[in-house]
Amino acid sequence: MRNSMTKKWFSVVLVCGLLGCSTGALDRDAALKKIKAKTEGDIELRVAAGRVGSHCGFFELGGQKSINNTDPTTEIAAIVAVKAGYVTVTPDGKDYWQVNLTEKGRASMTHESFGHTVSAGCNYQYVKFLVARDQAVEVRGVAAATNDGTMCEVHYVWKWVSSDLGKSLQEDGSVYKQLTPQQQKELRGDLNASAWAKQWLEIPIPSEANLKPGRATFKKFDDGWRLQ
Repeated sequence: MRNSMTKKWFSVVLVCGLLGCSTGALDRDAALKKIKAKTEGDIELRVAAGRVGSHCGFFELGGQKSINNTDPTTEIAAIVAVKAGYVTVTPDGKDYWQVNLTEKGRASMTHESFGHTVSAGCNYQYVKFLVARDQAVEVRGVAAATNDGTMCEVHYVWKWVSSDLGKSLQEDGSVYKQLTPQQQKELRGDLNASAWAKQWLEIPIPSEANLKPGRATFKKFDDGWRLQ
């Protein structure tokens, strides 16, 4: 008798838990909206524009002093921007160059220029170009993660949405085809080093048809469900 009552009690708790995640409390549309708001981010290409050089003074990182090298003939961001038609590079004295935005580059900037630096003959600012954005597409399932229904696990799919620059870095893209294997590796590291996106961007960039699985955990509070 006691064993039977225990089984019935467990069944009631489990059903209540499942209802907590499925009956109006956390539906798929609401979950997707919250996932999009918290997880999506941009991957951008950052390029130094102006008078740049191989020795623009020094900077400190982790207590160590390093040479500030903005040489556009070796910096992968500048190399990609040139191949994409966003900037031009012309020599301007020994170990110095002028990096200038083209009309296409100005039209593609995602921010105002920033980080104005004047040092050791260099005079430049950084500009950014959007490459890709990770975007949640669809929630495929919502399941109770705890018996009391206060935690839910959401299974969804997401994709990379590429800009024109990003599309040129896909497998059949015009810029990607011009990069050596070493440059592809350097670009991957450069783009992911300071990215706002929560996902790691692959090079070549996957097409939008390439959906990837994702999971998110939600917790129920007095004011509703929160993405953890």
